[in-house]
Amino acid sequence: MFSTILDIALRQRHIFSLNYSLPGSPIKISCLRADQGQLSELLEKERQRMHKTRVSAAKEEAYTLEGRANQPKVEIRNCGENIILQKCKSTALQRAYSKGAT
Repeated sequence: MFSTILDIALRQRHIFSLNYSLPGSPIKISCLRADQGQLSELLEKERQRMHKTRVSAAKEEAYTLEGRANQPKVEIRNCGENIILQKCKSTALQRAYSKGAT
C-alpha cells in the first residue's frame, strides 16, 4: 500500500525530470505528460483508498473500545438481575416453608 504510493511518486518525479530534459521533442513530452496525468490519478486514488482504510480502522477501534466500556455495565445489569432472581426464589421458598410449617 505505502510502497505503491512511493513507487507512483518516484515515477512521477522521474517524469517531471524527463519533461525538462527533452526540449524540442513535443511527441515524447506529450506522452510523458499523459503518463504523468495517469500517475497523478493513480496516486490520488491510492491516497483516497488509504484514507478510507484508516477511517474504517478508526471506526472499528472505536466500536471495540465502546464495547469494552459497555461490558462492565452489562455485567452489572446481569449481576443485579441474578440477585433479584435469587431474592425472589428465596422469598418464594420462605413462603412455601412458612405455609408448610403451619
